[in-house]
Amino acid sequence: MSDFKITTDGIDEFMADLLALGELGEANLDTATKQTTGEAFRMIVDATPGSQKREWDMRFPEKMVGEVTTNSKIMHFLEYGTGLYTEAPDGKRAKYKIAPKFKKALAFQSAGGSFQAARGADGQVMRNAKGAMLFKTKAGNVGLPRYRRGAGGVLDAPNLGKFAVVNYVMHPGIKPVRMVRNNLTRMEQAYDEHLQAALDATVKGERLGP
Repeated sequence: MSDFKITTDGIDEFMADLLALGELGEANLDTATKQTTGEAFRMIVDATPGSQKREWDMRFPEKMVGEVTTNSKIMHFLEYGTGLYTEAPDGKRAKYKIAPKFKKALAFQSAGGSFQAARGADGQVMRNAKGAMLFKTKAGNVGLPRYRRGAGGVLDAPNLGKFAVVNYVMHPGIKPVRMVRNNLTRMEQAYDEHLQAALDATVKGERLGP
């Protein structure tokens, strides 16, 4: 995902003033940076959906430098969106094709169930004379698709309308979550507050808490 940096008006002056006050100023600036990074981390994690929350981390590669990072390959797509909704700087707003990688077709089921094909879905999709979808397996067997609800029994022909089987789909994309960008203003405000607190404490000869 693209890098984002927190900037704020007067930050160079703040930092110069703190560093000019010696070791105490430097220590308080480092504390302010850690505090801001911790707040930024919590804001981003709170805005991140589902299990992806666990993919964020924060680190401090050197004094007075804090980073919120992720190795997740999908975080970029969550932040900027995809397809028709992308806000990525180099993104192209268009539907994109999703095709099966290991089978001959894609199957989509309604909520609460999972799709299974009679005698395996390792062959090609077919339709009978009435237009109902069938699977022809590599062994030459033809059977109706099946729909399984949870751990219960298999439901056949009456439930064909509960799912669709297609060779590919043109996906419209997902809308951006803006986990980082929606929080940038709050992060800047937090940094302002922590830097001011650091400067006030240093002038008084005090050290900021952990």
